Amino acid sequence: MHRTVAVALLSLWIAYPAHTADPPPQRDELWGEFIDPDGDSNYRQDGDAIVISVNGTAHDLSAELGRMNAPRILRGASGDFIAQVKLSGSLEPEGMPIPERVPFQASGLLLMKDDQNYIRLERAAILRDGETVRYINFETRENGKLIPSQAGRIRDDADLWLRIERHGKKVLGAVSPDGDRWTSLGPITLELPDDLRIGIAAVNATEQPFEARFECFRLFSVVPETVTTVKP
Repeated sequence: MHRTVAVALLSLWIAYPAHTADPPPQRDELWGEFIDPDGDSNYRQDGDAIVISVNGTAHDLSAELGRMNAPRILRGASGDFIAQVKLSGSLEPEGMPIPERVPFQASGLLLMKDDQNYIRLERAAILRDGETVRYINFETRENGKLIPSQAGRIRDDADLWLRIERHGKKVLGAVSPDGDRWTSLGPITLELPDDLRIGIAAVNATEQPFEARFECFRLFSVVPETVTTVKP
């Protein structure tokens, strides 16, 4: 008989994607590798939190648009695992939009095989017809193509917890208002190798700078536990 048990591996980490000629990544032993493709974003530690600051130009994670330049902090993860993080701060996609885009901001978890195959789970906001719409964004890129999954509207900028669970080719998402009560999303099925990268990212498609705050990052390995029944 088999059952699964979560074993804590790491806590707190972040990373960013790439675009054109990428500058050398920065590495922090605690947080992982910071990737800033355009060289115009940064991150800082604020107590137990990490804050990613994104410049007021297009910083996206959209392989289908040829734009993978959003800043992120990533580190490796192997096998089956669970990653979760707390998000706080304001989403206010205001001001002039980026050409051919509606104003958009998002922050959340990023699971990557490579720049053509990845999953985003985010707290996001879009400005449409003068109204800011905030929602959960759970979507996939497979071989560079967008495969939408699920989205659910949220009321305001209240703190939010996000979770990604990887079980072989299956990836589940979850969202929580308090880190205890979870609502499941997915599953998403994607061809994935054993070794992946996971972390946090911030996306900005407005001409206003954007700061994304991340706290309470946790990464757990999910391993099978064999239980042997001994007959008396």
